[in-house]
Amino acid sequence: MVAEIAIGMVMNLAAEAAPKPIPLIAREAPCALRGIAATCSSSWSQGLHASHFEQRYRISHPETGARFFEGVGTYRIAPDGEVDGVWADSNGNIHPLDGTWDGTNLRINWGTPKTEQGRSDYQFLENGSLSVQDRVLDKSGDWRLFMQVTYPAQ
Repeated sequence: MVAEIAIGMVMNLAAEAAPKPIPLIAREAPCALRGIAATCSSSWSQGLHASHFEQRYRISHPETGARFFEGVGTYRIAPDGEVDGVWADSNGNIHPLDGTWDGTNLRINWGTPKTEQGRSDYQFLENGSLSVQDRVLDKSGDWRLFMQVTYPAQ
């Protein structure tokens, strides 16, 4: 009986410490790709396991819908908020990724020193909007912002 109570207390503490899951949302917003007007979309869904989340990201022509870029990320979130996963995209890239999730902010580091390294910061706001900043590590060691999008709440 004492052991069962202790196990229950540990499980409750672990559940309280774990960040809330990533919101399952789909958003679209105007954006710019290398100075060209575009439409960005980001949708988040449950993955194949309770700890997995999938993001589908697309940049398309605002009038024709033609695809400029598309990617899919699979993120595994541990109870402590540590994240690992993989990113695959229409440029032929497959990047490992790691990061952190605190229940509101998702910071993802992607790529390797042998390929390309980047960082994506997602802020899931209480009003339902999503703010995203994407950076790439340049040759001088600076993080260069290459995409910034705010998806409005729906």
